[in-house]
Amino acid sequence: MNRSESIQNLLLALSEPFPAEAIDWRVGATNSDKDKGIALAYLQARPVMDRLDDVIGSENWTDSYTPIQSKDGLVGFICTLTLKLEGEWISKTDGADTSDIEAIKGGFSDAFKRAAVKWGIGRYLYDLPDVWVPIEARGKSFVLKDTPKLPTWALPKRRLNPESVIETQLVKETPKPNGGKYARPMSPETLKEALQRKAAKANPATEKQINLTRILFLEHFAKREDERHQAQEYLTGHKHFNEIEPEMISAILDWMKPEKATDGSGSYVLGKDAKIELTMVARKFMEDQGQQTLAI
Repeated sequence: MNRSESIQNLLLALSEPFPAEAIDWRVGATNSDKDKGIALAYLQARPVMDRLDDVIGSENWTDSYTPIQSKDGLVGFICTLTLKLEGEWISKTDGADTSDIEAIKGGFSDAFKRAAVKWGIGRYLYDLPDVWVPIEARGKSFVLKDTPKLPTWALPKRRLNPESVIETQLVKETPKPNGGKYARPMSPETLKEALQRKAAKANPATEKQINLTRILFLEHFAKREDERHQAQEYLTGHKHFNEIEPEMISAILDWMKPEKATDGSGSYVLGKDAKIELTMVARKFMEDQGQQTLAI
């Protein structure tokens, strides 16, 4: 995978829609009777930070702030959000007024979120159609009585990967070769043990190796962020990629056995066995969750 393709994949991952539960809503314009208002969707700063940590890595982004002064004093902040992409630090900036509530903290947060939009994070929320929702007075303002339903295009895709169906069938029908305990494809339990043993002897991954491993995870699970987090947590004990130890990343990359894509793009894809095993890991997690749900 060349540099421009790697960066493009990271930017696409940053711009993915958030789960509906991560979206907050407030009242925009109201009608003359003050019983309906336009629902405006927005993000808190925390999920934006989590998205940056998950996709870029907490060590690969930084934010700084410059106050905006007028003759009357402080009126806002400019946020500079800088990301490290393929070894190069690149910045985008935007600003916001101080907030009516917690002026400085709110101003920082709003400026940060606006700068993140420049990187594509949450930008899709600006494309949501206007929806009128029943409202009620709450103090000097209004709140929504109902939470609007997001259109399908503004939700994370939870589609089934046809390739995964084929791989799952292969797992059921393909007998293990005579290769000992770690013959591939490995069961989730055996894979977890194998990675731990491999990581104990591995050298720390380089920055390029870390980025390649991150991209391979992102591309394999595509829109299925929950499954990716679950697989990472099961195999490494860490839900977020940036928390995984560099030695474990070396072990994971060696296990993935990436291959050059056949489309001539020069990008890499997971080896066949790794695809099968990740499918098994995701399936095991879902089965375990189902058993826990039934037991409650």
